[in-house]
Amino acid sequence: MLPKSNFSWGPHDWTPRSLADEINEQFDLRNTLLLGNDPRSWHPFNAVYSSDGSTLVLAQNPRVYKFINLRTNLLRRAALRTLADGLPVWFGMHLLPPPAVGARKSGNMDGDTTNVEQMFGIDTSMTKAERLQCFQSSCTHAMVIVGYEEERDPKTGQLRMTSWKVENSWGTGVGIQGFFAMTDKFFEDYVFLVAARRSDVQAFPGGDQLLNAYDHDVLTLLPRNDPLA
Repeated sequence: MLPKSNFSWGPHDWTPRSLADEINEQFDLRNTLLLGNDPRSWHPFNAVYSSDGSTLVLAQNPRVYKFINLRTNLLRRAALRTLADGLPVWFGMHLLPPPAVGARKSGNMDGDTTNVEQMFGIDTSMTKAERLQCFQSSCTHAMVIVGYEEERDPKTGQLRMTSWKVENSWGTGVGIQGFFAMTDKFFEDYVFLVAARRSDVQAFPGGDQLLNAYDHDVLTLLPRNDPLA
């Protein structure tokens, strides 16, 4: 049960319940679910995962933290469809890993800004799966995507994604007045969770089967020390 105490936020006074109802009316949270990207070979795609004692949710009754494991292109597709309707996209990521250590000041989330190999002659590159396996990466922070940028490939003439506009909750003193530019490569490497609408997931190949598994908790439990638990 939500507490009944009042609080002020923005120009309005709220209770936790009234704020939750307002948010749900705008974003239809009851028809929103989590998509994940865990490329470790022993965690197959098109399967549902949850946590055996999630560190993200204090009590899971019913089980509320769970995600459908999909390839990054489907997370991207779901995000673009939400943005096309004028809504922001909640996502979970590894916040400012070493390749983007300067992003807090510059506002650029780009994994290629620091070239350790060139500076020290050491190859520190790892795949997303390898970083998860070695606990070098995990889902540590959540923000919202509010826009994106595309450019036309000069060779093929096709539009391709280049970057995402991200809004954080730390105020205007970080990034670019509180916003960040995240390259699409950074999205692939460090984004693990994206909130998506059921209707968009249903449009995926095998979408009905994915939703059925999600709704009926046909899932695999991750141990509580897993980086995505």
